[in-house]
Amino acid sequence: MGLTKSEYILKQLNKSKNKIYEAYVTHRLFNALKSNDLRFSCQHYVKFEDGNYALLDMYFPDLNIQVEIDEGHHNNKKNIISDEERQELVKQTIDGLNSLERNGILTLKSDLEIFRVEIYDESSLKSIEQIDKDIDDVIEKIKNIINDVKPSLWNFEEEFSYKKYVNKKTITVSDNIQLKYISDVINLFGGKKDGNHFTDGEQARGFGKLSHINVQDINYWCPQKSHKNWDNRLSDDGLRIHEKRFEEHGKQEIKRATFFKAKDNLGIEFYRFVGVFGFLKLDGDYNVYEKISDRIEVLPVQDN
Repeated sequence: MGLTKSEYILKQLNKSKNKIYEAYVTHRLFNALKSNDLRFSCQHYVKFEDGNYALLDMYFPDLNIQVEIDEGHHNNKKNIISDEERQELVKQTIDGLNSLERNGILTLKSDLEIFRVEIYDESSLKSIEQIDKDIDDVIEKIKNIINDVKPSLWNFEEEFSYKKYVNKKTITVSDNIQLKYISDVINLFGGKKDGNHFTDGEQARGFGKLSHINVQDINYWCPQKSHKNWDNRLSDDGLRIHEKRFEEHGKQEIKRATFFKAKDNLGIEFYRFVGVFGFLKLDGDYNVYEKISDRIEVLPVQDN
């Protein structure tokens, strides 16, 4: 994927470099929680259905925990109302999310837990000792959740690989499948890295028949939003895909296990499973597909 784990961590922590208090809190949390073994994201992008977005200060996807650092502007009365509305939108988005185009590793669990570190006490800046007390309280709460959840150690080398899923029988949208290459998608369904179950053309364009015996009536599909030959649009609710028909592209009625090309908050590209889609209708120059399932049976190869 181009970055080492150390580089990835440093780039995440560096996203708050221009906010001194946020940087202080995120670094303290990272070190206290030994987050090199725990997936996390800073300034995590969440897109709302109306086109607006929010950035979560620090997010732990395996724990479904959001940490917000409330700095000075949060104490303005108007902004307090706005923050409450924004937070409600974040929760609604997570509750109904189906895999929006740029939501990175955002989990689909609806029970998001939010912890806050207050930098100001009413209108007065807190001392560093007082801020540390808030941070320590959040650290203790997160450690308790870690003890309860017992998340798997973060294996960064397999983060975008099919190998992460070799013990699964089924994948779902809520698994947040993220695969770096089309060959990784193929390997979820009994394919081989050398592509010998598929023609070169199929793998190159990200569309072809699955070799898994139980899903032979389903193609795999790896669309991307912008391409010289295609125009693919995933709806904000994740339930429909519009595909411009630049040329004939397989039989429309064939169901598609769809891995839409996306980015995380560092701009790293990957293919994320967004569901199984079936043909719905023609709409002008577009084929329209609708989601018919959030899950599909897989048979990841284990000998590559």
